[in-house]
Amino acid sequence: MKFKLSIENNQQLALFALFLFCLLRPICSLDFPAITNISVLRINQIFNMASSYLFLIVILLGIRNIKLKSNEITIILLMAYASISVLWGSEPREIVRFIFPSFIFFLIQVCQPDKTHILKMLKILVLSFSFTMIVNAILITCNYGAWATNYWSGIKRYQGLYGGPHSLAHESLVFLLIIGIFYVLKISSNLEMNKAFKYIALSLVAITIFNIFKSYTRTVYLGLATIAMFYMLGKKHYVLIFILLAMFPVIVFKSDLFHQVFFDVIDPLEGSKGIETMGSGRLGLWREALNIYLENPERYFIGRGLGKEVIVGSFFGASHNDLISLLCSLGLTGLALYLLMMFLFVFDILTSPIERTLKFLSIGYIFSVILMNFLSNSYLNRFQLGQYFFFVIGILSAHCKLQKSKLYR
Repeated sequence: MKFKLSIENNQQLALFALFLFCLLRPICSLDFPAITNISVLRINQIFNMASSYLFLIVILLGIRNIKLKSNEITIILLMAYASISVLWGSEPREIVRFIFPSFIFFLIQVCQPDKTHILKMLKILVLSFSFTMIVNAILITCNYGAWATNYWSGIKRYQGLYGGPHSLAHESLVFLLIIGIFYVLKISSNLEMNKAFKYIALSLVAITIFNIFKSYTRTVYLGLATIAMFYMLGKKHYVLIFILLAMFPVIVFKSDLFHQVFFDVIDPLEGSKGIETMGSGRLGLWREALNIYLENPERYFIGRGLGKEVIVGSFFGASHNDLISLLCSLGLTGLALYLLMMFLFVFDILTSPIERTLKFLSIGYIFSVILMNFLSNSYLNRFQLGQYFFFVIGILSAHCKLQKSKLYR
């Protein structure tokens, strides 16, 4: 007797896996050894692998549900290209870290969620994230969970229950985005929202912004500013945008806190430090990586391999710039495929009949990811951020398809 799942069963199985992801992902991203480690393994690492293999199994069972279009084909090409790069030097571990987060995008294709399912997924994510954000805010307020005090600026950076301030900041930014998408979709669905819900949502936003601020992660500051600017454009708050832009030069020249936070950017610009030290030495790292790349013209198109972009360090992201890491690791081909994928996501959202606010919020998120790709090792280097990215893009793509199908009924 042959075992065969129907399309409906495949969709239910995929939906269950997605609900499980939404419930556990924020909690399993915590990285406090005394609490979250099992022997020598981190819960985060266990969840990364376990969820990826679960997603792969469900995808293979429901592969006939997936309709290949330009977005899907580009992702497959990029991940296939990364996989075969083992032939010219990529580390298998780095290949896995690079391609596995994309599985959740195809899992959503198998699920084919309707708007009710999307809202349920977002609701579960909000509830799970709320717990982690509130706990971390309490720890920070009580002066626990400090990561380090910067010697030059005297600023104390906090990590809470995460593995570092960068993780705290990036996870918080994702939570703000999820709240935004959930809020916009509920409004567009004409679902009743009482005052209590609004006050709770505003409180969570305030708590999460507090966490981002206390992490002092400049990359996320800029990513948050990008998303906020696009969101305000979507809401047509042009006067507010003008006021904020007018205030920015005042903050730059008059704020002592701004100078403390961005001291290693301002000092090189003023000439008191070498330009290669800018951004915690990022410019020096970028120049080193690009010089290695330019010294090997035979590798211009294929790269040195994932995990081989710099001489010191054997992990993808050592250049502290995802785009340079891609160029050095997978060459012009890999970088072109990645940028094409991002362009197609933007094009798909721009040409879809979704709500104006959601459209601008979504495009703002994609541009913020590209900006953070350029400024740091973030969404391509950090496994959980990659999963979040493909999850968000997956549900946005599903929502776009639902709205398009309504137009042609």
